[in-house]
Amino acid sequence: MLKNILQIVFKSFILLVPFLLTVRLSFTYCVLLPALLIFIIGYFHELVELYKSNTLIKYLHIFLFVAFVSSSFGLNSGDSYRGLSSLFLYSFSILLFEWGTLSLGPQKLIYSVLLGQTLMGVHSLLESGSSYPIPRVFIGAVTESGQIALTLPLGCALIVYLSRKYDISLKNNKKILIPLIASIFIISLIAFARFMTIPSYIFWVATGVLLVVVLKSMYDFIKYLLTKRQPFSETRFWQKSMSVIFLVCLPVIFFALLANLKRGPWFGVFIALTILFSFYRKKIAWSLCLIIPCIILSVTPLRERLQNSFEDFNISGGRNIMWQVGGELATRYPLGIGFANSEYQQKFAAEIPTSHRHFHNNFINILVECGWIAFFAFIFWLIKIFQATFFHKISSPERILQVGCGCSVVAMFCAGFVEYNFGDSEVLLLLFFILGILSALIKKKETDTSLMS
Repeated sequence: MLKNILQIVFKSFILLVPFLLTVRLSFTYCVLLPALLIFIIGYFHELVELYKSNTLIKYLHIFLFVAFVSSSFGLNSGDSYRGLSSLFLYSFSILLFEWGTLSLGPQKLIYSVLLGQTLMGVHSLLESGSSYPIPRVFIGAVTESGQIALTLPLGCALIVYLSRKYDISLKNNKKILIPLIASIFIISLIAFARFMTIPSYIFWVATGVLLVVVLKSMYDFIKYLLTKRQPFSETRFWQKSMSVIFLVCLPVIFFALLANLKRGPWFGVFIALTILFSFYRKKIAWSLCLIIPCIILSVTPLRERLQNSFEDFNISGGRNIMWQVGGELATRYPLGIGFANSEYQQKFAAEIPTSHRHFHNNFINILVECGWIAFFAFIFWLIKIFQATFFHKISSPERILQVGCGCSVVAMFCAGFVEYNFGDSEVLLLLFFILGILSALIKKKETDTSLMS
């Protein structure tokens, strides 16, 4: 009895973590740490077996080990050791989410993170569109945009996956389509409220309707997890949820990405979605190449944000000088200045503001902090991830989610050319979440193959 209760609590924690990741890091730790503790103590045998067959976490640990050794020669070894130890501990969340995916199915975990991201998207649209000050109680625009780069491609992959796995389409649910199509208009009003003048009452009514849709979807999801009665059967639930994801979650997340005005995630999402749809929906891929640039160029704040890119790059203490300093440090310190020691870059260039605590580039930051050996270990880890996503073929429809995971990683590291999202804990934990799903999809395929043989 106690074991069954523990397992229910454990699975609930696994489902709750991806939702909370998009809300607030402190909330996430309150659930993630107990879940990891239960996993390590109560499921130690399963953890060991998963570790033996998981190459992604092994290559990550090789990178962390090399970075640990090289940090002994850094500027502040104490900060490096603390940062690497924390990263090593939370890397086991890859195995945690792998176990959760094998037990619960990938679609439940992905839907959980999409609901959380949608809720935060509504908050961002409220913040950007309202003429009244709204306190920032959740994650900031930079972190949210970094997370959207991971969740938006995965959400699009989930739509294609559900349509094939359950043989359903949006046309099968006309009663839901009518109100949800109306919510596209509502979302558009909220997203572009900051770019045009609309009456306040329309804005607040539209926002209220949208919040009801999102919260009702969360309620249905929880009810589905707690009961298996006919109204919430597997196929019917995902038929209903597919409409919510397509007509509410993805538009809200997309418009929130635009409203946050972060160019790196824009670029990452554009590349990722183009790759994803080139696999499964080539017409959509071509349409994206036309529609997304038109949206950005037709809205003045978005267009101005792009036009100012070159000027922002060359401002005093900006990316130009930081990347130059990073190149010099990479040759001066071949073993690195130490993990998490980028905050000392002002010692080498006084014009860099003290608020800049990293080099705004994943690859430069890792090279400068960890040195050349660790940098190549990091690149090799990325190669293994992309091999697992694009070249390790599994059966359809799970293959769709596998490619979706790869596209999410592509989006993250494309955005990482102009920001250090690998150092953002909320984004990094979301990456571990995706790698856990990816590992489970590959593991499930290998298990099915062995059983057939």
